[in-house]
Amino acid sequence: MRRGTQDVCTYTDDDGNFVGICCGWDYTAEHEWGIKGIQRQLGIRWEEEGLFGLDRRKINNPPPNLSLTKVGDTTYLVCHSDNWDGSLCSHDKEELKIYDFEGAKPNAGAWDADAWGFATTVPEVAEQLKELAEALQQGDGAVYLGGMSDNPFARNGLCIVIASRLPQDVIECMSKVDETQYKLEEAVKKTGIEDQLKEAGLRYYALKPAWKTELKRTSLEDTEHPVVFFLNPHEQKQYAAGWFTVEQLQEWIRGEGPVIKSE
Repeated sequence: MRRGTQDVCTYTDDDGNFVGICCGWDYTAEHEWGIKGIQRQLGIRWEEEGLFGLDRRKINNPPPNLSLTKVGDTTYLVCHSDNWDGSLCSHDKEELKIYDFEGAKPNAGAWDADAWGFATTVPEVAEQLKELAEALQQGDGAVYLGGMSDNPFARNGLCIVIASRLPQDVIECMSKVDETQYKLEEAVKKTGIEDQLKEAGLRYYALKPAWKTELKRTSLEDTEHPVVFFLNPHEQKQYAAGWFTVEQLQEWIRGEGPVIKSE
């Protein structure tokens, strides 16, 4: 796991009731790989087609490798990966180094694709971690990448919450975001551009879609498709990164157009 340096916090609703934690995020590869291992361990149906909102984030399996311990004045709640052998449940000094918690005050969070943890020296937060652990063991939890501001998707921190305490407006926001993303993915499929680039042997680090209307760039107006793409290509001595239309990407396949760098 790698420690989150941004947005590490606890989450309460408008009435001050504890809802969950955010383990934060940082500019590190471990925080860009997704959380498929966590989702698999907890039975989260993230990739199930037609599922939106909270149902897509709720845990269906109580965490089998959850430990809540206290060392000195610090309380640790850690959901270990599937290959955890139980030998580190005492949270000794060596484990603190492994989990990147050492010296963290008052709160610290760490996570990767397979595991997460939260540490605190605040007694009130320690009690909240106990509440969260009990809820997770009872199957009353949800896990997702987002943020703890009014917009739960403002950041890419790892959030672990008590599902039954999530405010209704947050649940509605989740559903709206999922529905919008689903429509975007369907529009991308209709272009066929991903398959076309693959067949042409053109490789890239990223091909990120967006609605054309969101960008409002004159260079992207001349397209019959509602979506455009941010391309981060391999071989950047030859090819440019940037926003392109489907037609411009098809020009790239033909060896022409704005993706090709001029000599």
